[in-house]
Amino acid sequence: MISITKLKTPQKGQTEQFLAWVEDIPYLVTFTPHGAGLFHAFRFVRADTDFSGTLADVPRQLDTDPATVDAAGSAMAYIERRLETFAANEAP
Repeated sequence: MISITKLKTPQKGQTEQFLAWVEDIPYLVTFTPHGAGLFHAFRFVRADTDFSGTLADVPRQLDTDPATVDAAGSAMAYIERRLETFAANEAP
């Protein structure tokens, strides 16, 4: 099960933060529009301490084509799709 909550509502074009759970694992997700030049930047960080100092604890940044985010419908919908992919692959 995936659950996502928006932590702050910024002005258009500013960074957004989300707290997401995949099963019982929390992730802090930061979405920065055009944070990687032409691409949107999504940063996924595990928000628990169970795996501190391991590869699972390493933040993941995904630079994403804005058209991909638009096709998903919103940043939150894109995050949900990515987390479903992570869960299926037992990552990040």
